[in-house]
Amino acid sequence: MNRWIELSIEYANQSSYLDDLFQVYPTIPEGIREINKEIWNNVERFFDSKDNYNLIR
Repeated sequence: MNRWIELSIEYANQSSYLDDLFQVYPTIPEGIREINKEIWNNVERFFDSKDNYNLIR
């Protein structure tokens, strides 16, 4: 196995790994944005009608 992969696995198994990860990638960003209501209504409409093409687009 590649040495860097081994080191990554060892680090991921440490008890502080998740704390360190959340310091780099916080789960709740500053200033959460509001979802555009028109866009969200379209998402719901496409989902309900099973229109996967427009849902993904």
